[in-house]
Amino acid sequence: MRNNIKIQFHLLKSRVNSNKQSPIYMKLFFHGKSSRISAGHYIHSRDWDKKKKKVKGNSDQAHAINESLNSLRAQVTMIVNKLVLDGVPFNVHTIIDKLSGKELKNITVPQACDNYLQMMKGLPLEYAKPTLIKYTNTKLRLNEFMKAKYGRVDLFLYELTIDFIREFEVFLKQKFSNSQTTCYKHYQRFTRMIRYAMQKGFLQKYPFDDYKIKLPKKQVEFLTIEEINKIESTHFEIERLEIIKDLFIFSCYSGLAFMEVSNLTEDNLFIGNDGEVWLKMTRQKTKREFKVPLLPQALKVIEKYRDHPLSRRRRKLLPIPSNQRFNAYIQEVGDICGIKKKLHHHLARKSFSVSIALANNVPIESLSRMLGHASVAVTLQAYASITDAKISEDFKDLRKRLVIRNRAMKKKKKE
Repeated sequence: MRNNIKIQFHLLKSRVNSNKQSPIYMKLFFHGKSSRISAGHYIHSRDWDKKKKKVKGNSDQAHAINESLNSLRAQVTMIVNKLVLDGVPFNVHTIIDKLSGKELKNITVPQACDNYLQMMKGLPLEYAKPTLIKYTNTKLRLNEFMKAKYGRVDLFLYELTIDFIREFEVFLKQKFSNSQTTCYKHYQRFTRMIRYAMQKGFLQKYPFDDYKIKLPKKQVEFLTIEEINKIESTHFEIERLEIIKDLFIFSCYSGLAFMEVSNLTEDNLFIGNDGEVWLKMTRQKTKREFKVPLLPQALKVIEKYRDHPLSRRRRKLLPIPSNQRFNAYIQEVGDICGIKKKLHHHLARKSFSVSIALANNVPIESLSRMLGHASVAVTLQAYASITDAKISEDFKDLRKRLVIRNRAMKKKKKE
């Protein structure tokens, strides 16, 4: 790395002290980046030579300040030369940190990832095992990218630039055929690790300010009420398929995610003020408590399986298998029922939201609470295309009612 740093001094006229003097700043330019630091001197703006970048005149004060500026320039040159000789990668922020004596501990990208993973492991109630696995996978992808792109197993955090994250996205798409959504998830996890490192004081400036990966709008997939009824009315002689069908229907009428169905116990049920059976749980993903009244179809499934041997052995209300087995079995159910859509457990949650709740005029605010979403905005974003369609249908009805009302008013006037 060549020593091609540019050093400039300037007077910051926008700031003045009580004596109406402005501070002198030193600005560094290196590899397209810049940073500045106070030179520690204040002077009147009339005493600054803008062209020569120094204090005017031959007074003792002018000589002293100019010597100090020259000394500061020499210190920067020495720091840069040493970094070059040591073969240590650096940028303007590294130089400023060394000059000010506030040099940050140099940690690498893998170390920053490990720090975040260690924090997650220390909070098992907040971060589920699947989430930990996803973050570990992002770290592995970063390691593979750095080795392929830079021939190194790590990079220091201060080496990160916007080009790094751009090329990482390209790498994910070319090497692993990752979709835009998957790239977005890796970017999201990586930037959380970086911001955590900043909180710990390992990095001063966020390196990806001008970079964004747009998350593509996803068409919501769901079963229609006719498809739900078709599955519900089909009886299976094979017990495992009958159980899976019933558990799928339970989620279609409750909106629970897989882990919530799996962890459901008697303690989660209570009688509400309306005299009906309600369910109260904490959403594992968001750690938010939610309550939802149980519909008759969901209650029917609980009553059917609460005394099942597997339910008793697990001390749960429902005999649900692993997520992988559930999704394999429910696809069998779909094939037998002639459902063309690919069935999986999360589709039941989507179907509850659209075909059971929104189709029957449940307000989006109520749906958001029933789903345990972090905010209504999350629900609106998830079901944007559906809510837009519903608004369109609602306005069709509104137009019809207005037409009928106008006709009635005209008829009344004629009379």
